[in-house]
Amino acid sequence: MSQDREVEKFVTSPYNQKLDLCAVYLDDAHTRGTDLKLPIYFRAVVTLGPKLVKDRLVQGCMRMRQLGRGQSVTFFAPLEVDRSIRACELRPLDSSAEIHSEDVLRWAMSQTCEHIRHYLPHWAQQGSEYIKRNEAWNLYERNQTASDALGTLRASWEDPDARTLEEMYAPSPNYETTTSHPAFNIPDMKKHLDDLGIFHLGDAKTDEEQERQ
Repeated sequence: MSQDREVEKFVTSPYNQKLDLCAVYLDDAHTRGTDLKLPIYFRAVVTLGPKLVKDRLVQGCMRMRQLGRGQSVTFFAPLEVDRSIRACELRPLDSSAEIHSEDVLRWAMSQTCEHIRHYLPHWAQQGSEYIKRNEAWNLYERNQTASDALGTLRASWEDPDARTLEEMYAPSPNYETTTSHPAFNIPDMKKHLDDLGIFHLGDAKTDEEQERQ
């Protein structure tokens, strides 16, 4: 958009070769894959939001293709994120301390780890369902003529349409140490969970139901 508010496609615009005269705005959806040859002396403003993970942060910062070789970034964050960065367990900061780029990176890594922990039940659920269905398919291929072969295969793909409130919300005994999730019975998945120090998994379907509510 020019100063007189005329809108033209960037590829055909004279500003295509005059990026030094432009202010470029990229929202989160357009940071991935956008490649603009910005002047070497440009500085970008990167906005930080709650629960920002490292991949999205890096995608935003690396629109500056010459970052660290002339180009630079400045981080802008609301008060909520400022407090979250200062409270980061990897390196807590007091309210008067200056926040540096490495503090932002530590915070983003911490947010990424929290994101992974939150969605581990979904990963485990998908993995255990794949194993169950794969075993059912192999069993079906070995003996397709068995009377219940097709029914067993179908049952491995079916999930109940609904569950009772007691099934979703009833407290489970030994909540912190239970390993009743099917993923703990699959050696490869159990090894990954042990490496992460995970000894309990919640119910991914209950999590989805609570989010809908």
